[in-house]
Amino acid sequence: MAWEYKIITSAEDTDDETMLNELGADNWELISVQISEVTYAEENSENEEGDEYVEEVATYYLKRQK
Repeated sequence: MAWEYKIITSAEDTDDETMLNELGADNWELISVQISEVTYAEENSENEEGDEYVEEVATYYLKRQK
């Protein structure tokens, strides 16, 4: 039995439920989820670091039979 794999990274503003339902309808099986926090630093007009903000990112690991 051969498998193919897919990795998808999704930000907070994505409709993950709809995306996962569509992938499930296409025979993809969710095998793992990793939640990470990513910190971004904005630059101001003088190329100096400005405010920082943190965003949660979900990484989905999926597989399906070839």
